[in-house]
Amino acid sequence: MSTLLLAACGDDGNNVTGTATDGGSASEATTDDSGTPTTTQTSQASATAPTTTDSAGTDSDSGDSTTAATTDTTAGVTDTDGTTLPDTTGTPDPVCGNGEVEGGEACDDGNDVEGDGCEPSCVPTPQCGNGTIEQGEVCDDGNTEDGDECSADCQTATPEPECGDGTVQEPEMCDDGNQEPGDGCEPDCTPTPPECGNGVEEGDEQCDDGNDVDGGPGDFCKNDCTPFFPASCNAPADYVVCDDALNLADKADKTQAHKAIGICNDSPANSIQITDWSFNATDNASWQIAKGFGSYTYDHDMDPVTPNKLLYSPREGDTMLIISTGTISAPNGDGIVTQPPNSQSGFVGSNQTPTCPTRCRRRWCR
Repeated sequence: MSTLLLAACGDDGNNVTGTATDGGSASEATTDDSGTPTTTQTSQASATAPTTTDSAGTDSDSGDSTTAATTDTTAGVTDTDGTTLPDTTGTPDPVCGNGEVEGGEACDDGNDVEGDGCEPSCVPTPQCGNGTIEQGEVCDDGNTEDGDECSADCQTATPEPECGDGTVQEPEMCDDGNQEPGDGCEPDCTPTPPECGNGVEEGDEQCDDGNDVDGGPGDFCKNDCTPFFPASCNAPADYVVCDDALNLADKADKTQAHKAIGICNDSPANSIQITDWSFNATDNASWQIAKGFGSYTYDHDMDPVTPNKLLYSPREGDTMLIISTGTISAPNGDGIVTQPPNSQSGFVGSNQTPTCPTRCRRRWCR
């Protein structure tokens, strides 16, 4: 044990201060003005520098304190002893199916059921027809209809047709593999408009005979490529038909000749009436009811599907009346009369002076 006693004179010489140190304890003795000594002992964990008293009697302690301390900091920070601790502050990896949308998840419904809006991979269930190609879809054109660019189930894509590729695809009407106009298929894959008069029936042409004759004898196609029909006289639509069941071989009933030309004599409202008439024929072979004459046929409607029509045939109804200055052959099994060439030249048989019916007025021609 060592003891240090310091004595100093203050301004008035009444104060004396002393400090004693023993190991880790320090004792300070002070004498007050009354002369009574006072001792104070302080325990310190650090070494304290000596205390000096200035001329004013003030004590000052000049010295450093050393403190031993160990501090553990958060993860990833170096401890005071130089050790690096593990990192515990990073974001955990997302877990699909835990019901929480984490990380790069687009959804998380807390289960692994497919097709319920959120797939087990935490992406939305594809919805065909929403216009967005999603997982599992080949295409999506914004609807669920077949026959367009994408099938109703979004699994088959049908690209838009390319005009000029040589393949006809809807809505193309043609595709000749080029973009040349006027060659039958236009650059927009529609047919070249027809040219009436070139001899080729095209587009909506009903006929095309390749000439500029606007119909007439021997020409049955007009210049607008529609059929030419020779003029005909037709009975009113509400008139009765009375020649559909005539006996072509009955020459005794002269009214059949009238009926064959549309004079039915039924009632004033629906037929032509006969008031005074006579039918005189020197030879009954000079007239004949028939369904046609000759063998020449023509395409009367410019339709290759329908059969050709006899040039000389009823314009309406089923039968016609043939009158000759000669002798007319009986009709064949089809009701058609055919004659050898020049068979009716001159007067034949007893018909050299035939008598024509003059008092029967016909309302229309045959």
